[in-house]
Amino acid sequence: PVWAALEARAGDPAPAVVELQGGHRTVTFDQLERRVRELAAGLAAEGVRVGDRVALLVPPSADLTAVAFA
Repeated sequence: PVWAALEARAGDPAPAVVELQGGHRTVTFDQLERRVRELAAGLAAEGVRVGDRVALLVPPSADLTAVAFA
């Protein structure tokens, strides 16, 4: 799956996403992988299943990256 590379880097402290707009924020691969898992679990708890299409409004950010993987 597309997220396999992200799972493989769980625990990696290297930067995965760097936000430069509206300040400076760095998210590590470890943090991103954890957030993707949390979001995916939340979506599943709300009834979202594989193959479902959903629309989420998320500004361009590390959060958008996490939602896209989730």
